[in-house]
Amino acid sequence: MKRLSLILIITLITVFLCSCSEKVQNSSVDASEISHAEATTTTQTLKPAESLPEQSKADESVLYGYTPMGYIDDEMNYLLLYKCESMDCKYVIYDGQKKCLSDPINVASVIPTASYGDGIFTLFGYELSEDGKEVTDTYSVSYNEKCEEVGRISNLPLTADKDIAVRSVAYHKASDRYVVCYEDSQSGDHVISFFDKNGEETEQIAKGKEYCAVEMYTEDDRIIIHKQKHHPTEDTLQVLDLKGNTLYEKTIGNEYNAIRTERAGKYIYMLPSQRTDFRNKPLPTGEVAIYDTEKDELFIFKPKTVKEAALIRFTPNGRYAVAVNVEDITEENQTQYLGSINTVRIYDIATGEVVKEFTEEKLFWFEPLIVYDDGFIVKNADDVRYEYKFG
Repeated sequence: MKRLSLILIITLITVFLCSCSEKVQNSSVDASEISHAEATTTTQTLKPAESLPEQSKADESVLYGYTPMGYIDDEMNYLLLYKCESMDCKYVIYDGQKKCLSDPINVASVIPTASYGDGIFTLFGYELSEDGKEVTDTYSVSYNEKCEEVGRISNLPLTADKDIAVRSVAYHKASDRYVVCYEDSQSGDHVISFFDKNGEETEQIAKGKEYCAVEMYTEDDRIIIHKQKHHPTEDTLQVLDLKGNTLYEKTIGNEYNAIRTERAGKYIYMLPSQRTDFRNKPLPTGEVAIYDTEKDELFIFKPKTVKEAALIRFTPNGRYAVAVNVEDITEENQTQYLGSINTVRIYDIATGEVVKEFTEEKLFWFEPLIVYDDGFIVKNADDVRYEYKFG
């Protein structure tokens, strides 16, 4: 346990910890009342022969060689991207005005774990003793749009046996403090607290068995977290005030299995696993929980088919959702797989309308679906990447 990397800890947390309930508490907004209609408006169905988006081998240059997470600033000038290879993740910022990338930040990880907003992004890490048997320090570092370090706190809590206790860290701009979620070494509860810039715990916000967020986000007087329960898997998007009161909460069950929470423009949503074996697993409930930071509302986005909820991702600017519905082609006896028909739908997130739709008969690989503001990239079974433009 002590020699596990940070990412293994995070993975175990995401998969095995916590429980959550499916209700909205202390809220004047009912999530079911503000759910989008299931794309009942007139759709623009595009015939493949005449309207397939421009397709070419994906640009492997600086921008398209990375996967977007989201913009770190409200003006959406600075896009946070990552690339994970082997046991390392590389983070960069793309400056949309100068059309260039920052110098990279390298982190020992295999999946991205950044929280971002208010012009910065925050990572946390750890240091081991010389023999590698104990964690000697856990710390969090904040970076600006140039990937320059602008803040750091150290000596964050450890478990009783000197292992990693921190689950997530976010910077709260309004109070110039950090919000830290960690496991209490005595009770085993997960605690959410404010820490000052010296790394001192100053105020406990919430405590319970269920807090297991890998990413947290702060928005003025709100804290947005992701909780997960296992057996069966249930994921909850929860919005707290700064005193720890639940304002909005939505649980997605039936093996939704969110891998993390992302910020896309003004929206914060749980990103589903996009697992390759979703055909043989219980499907998600066909819903995506979204928190609108501008309207201070939690609502439910429903694509046209349930399968699309397992294969969906938002554009970084929060305008569109790209979803894929996969239908397998088999022989009459249904024993031999012949191929797949992939229906790609592009939704307006704010209205739930399908703004573009096309069918592609080539075999898509389902992980990952990489979405930019102007298009998306998929891989086929031979790991060949293709780029599709929205326009």
